[in-house]
Amino acid sequence: MSIEEEIEPPIVARGVNATAVPVYSTSNNSHHTIAEKDLANTLVATDYKDPPVVNDTEYIVRRLTPTECARLQGFPDWWCSDLGTENPTDEEIKNWQNIFDEYNKAVGKNVKPKSEKQIIKWLKNPHSDSEGYKMWRNGVSLPIVCFVLSGIVYYSQLSVQ
Repeated sequence: MSIEEEIEPPIVARGVNATAVPVYSTSNNSHHTIAEKDLANTLVATDYKDPPVVNDTEYIVRRLTPTECARLQGFPDWWCSDLGTENPTDEEIKNWQNIFDEYNKAVGKNVKPKSEKQIIKWLKNPHSDSEGYKMWRNGVSLPIVCFVLSGIVYYSQLSVQ
């Protein structure tokens, strides 16, 4: 077994001859489910506050990092690097103010417009873990999209007989 940054090893079998012992999982939010032998409950949205426990307190189900979520969706680790703009121009700041204003109008939010200082701070570091989790939760796996689109292209290029 090797240890790599941001990668956790899976829970491994233990016991005599590496035979897995019965595993029960529970969560504060799984009150509507039954703890079954060797079957883990589905994670629910509120589990990030109190992660599920597997067999008493021996194992705690760890929350995936945004990088791990990206990997599961088929994206490379570097997909989100260098997003920040250290010294945005006045034109960029004005453009983003307009974008935020249009977004608020579109979703019906009646909020105070973002200040120039807020936009500059956001442009320096636009990435946040919470937004990353939201994006991956609503995303589609990139390899699946490529597979489906390549099938559409393939069949659209076949001659009709």
